[in-house]
Amino acid sequence: LVLRKAPLDAVVVFYQTDFRRSGEWIDKSGLCFVAAQQEGARMLFHKIVCTSPPGSFDRNVPKPRFTHLLAYSRRFLDDMRDNTADVLPDRGHMTWERAMGLTACE
Repeated sequence: LVLRKAPLDAVVVFYQTDFRRSGEWIDKSGLCFVAAQQEGARMLFHKIVCTSPPGSFDRNVPKPRFTHLLAYSRRFLDDMRDNTADVLPDRGHMTWERAMGLTACE
């Protein structure tokens, strides 16, 4: 719905964290990709943002320690000249509990 309602020349950014339910990993980036294809949008980038230090884990809290930073557009294409890091090791300061993190916003 977001892609459908956005102007044709807009860039729509998603910040999506996967989750587990009933023993199954739900990949939200995959869900965004399918929805974007249905709306005729193309992916401009897909970044991984670490929400905990890389390599860290807690067996008692089985959750992803990264999130997806995705951008789509129905008009623009990625010219691949203005690249940035594919993996952000720290999302940065969060202004509230469910915030993106300032580093991820830059």
